[in-house]
Amino acid sequence: MMNRKRKNEVVYIGIGGCGVSILECGIGLLPKGTTCIAIDRDGKTLNQVKHIKHKLPLLKLRITGSHLEYSEQAKEQIQESIDMQRLRLDLSLKQTGRVVVMAGIGGVVGSWATLLLCNQFIEEGKLVDLVLVKPFAFEKERTELVEYVLPLFSDKIRQYIFHNDNLTSSSNLSMKESFDNMNQQIFDALKG
Repeated sequence: MMNRKRKNEVVYIGIGGCGVSILECGIGLLPKGTTCIAIDRDGKTLNQVKHIKHKLPLLKLRITGSHLEYSEQAKEQIQESIDMQRLRLDLSLKQTGRVVVMAGIGGVVGSWATLLLCNQFIEEGKLVDLVLVKPFAFEKERTELVEYVLPLFSDKIRQYIFHNDNLTSSSNLSMKESFDNMNQQIFDALKG
């Protein structure tokens, strides 16, 4: 009976600054005892995360240049770092049938780590729900990376895509209130 319960458990993963922030802000909306994992490249930033128990730092990237110029190099370094953390990640995901991944897409970690992990989860037979937040339109390099990476995700992944530009569409709300609204919309979408 215990294995069946674990198999039905949903694990939530926040990747990169945006994904970790969404998960931490919404953790109170999840059932008590839900496994949550924060993944980012900066261990110092992860240490500031208060409500997420499992934290996996990725290697600091050793690259320079624009997002598209160093994309393949970043992808290789992130894959190497994921491989180094894979045992810890597997222990958290053992026997789990469904994974919800949250990330801002357009940044190096949010784009590549999310792509690599989601596609690996699909290969392992897990159901994957992916929440992506697209950058503001004025963030040209990030927007270019989104257009490059987005088609590379497996079509077996159920995607929920949110746009930062929608945050500024209501002039009556502060940015904090707008982000809080988006977080609530994300968790509402995942329920239904």
